[in-house]
Amino acid sequence: MAYDKEIASAMVGAMSELTDPPMDSKNPHFRNRYASLKSCLDTVRPALARHGLVLSQFVVSSENGADRLVTRLLHQSGQFVEDEGISLVGADNMQKLGSAMSYGRRYGLLSVLGLVGDPDDDAEIASLRVPAPVKPIPVPVVADDIPLTADDEREDLNAWAADAKANLSRIRNVAELKSWAGVNKETLDKLQASSPADAKDLLTTFNNRKKELNNA
Repeated sequence: MAYDKEIASAMVGAMSELTDPPMDSKNPHFRNRYASLKSCLDTVRPALARHGLVLSQFVVSSENGADRLVTRLLHQSGQFVEDEGISLVGADNMQKLGSAMSYGRRYGLLSVLGLVGDPDDDAEIASLRVPAPVKPIPVPVVADDIPLTADDEREDLNAWAADAKANLSRIRNVAELKSWAGVNKETLDKLQASSPADAKDLLTTFNNRKKELNNA
């Protein structure tokens, strides 16, 4: 990709001043520290502003209908560079969408500016290999008049796992995989409790996709 002279010069200047953001937050699931979105923005905004740059992030719809979080670096000349976007896969309600957007903004920002805000990717992925719990965890289900049985809840999770396997093939980079794992951690735990075989099958698909992306 070719950059225009003005934005290229500004990016070199800004990036020469930037350091990795402080890892000011702790992930309760994985017990590791990471740089929050606020820490990332507080770190990069002053240097970008000094060089006439501003960070813009927004959601767009892809041709297949899947939303993507795009990160754009805009120069005061009007020139800009942007990534291809991080897919918001699995964000099927507002809570998951909000979490996916926060993940996408962090990873998009860090990637565009060549910064590090997490200790390591493998630690989080390895945490998906959780042992089968002794006691199954009930799956909360919202019903209208007739409560769903345990079998109904298990079928819902199995259907989700099948959809998740198909969605993983649409993910285009390791950052998206990490985002997907974080957004769906609670559901993955419930799947492990309800159907360890399906959880293991999904994990195999996850790891195979990771290898494909790393070898691409």
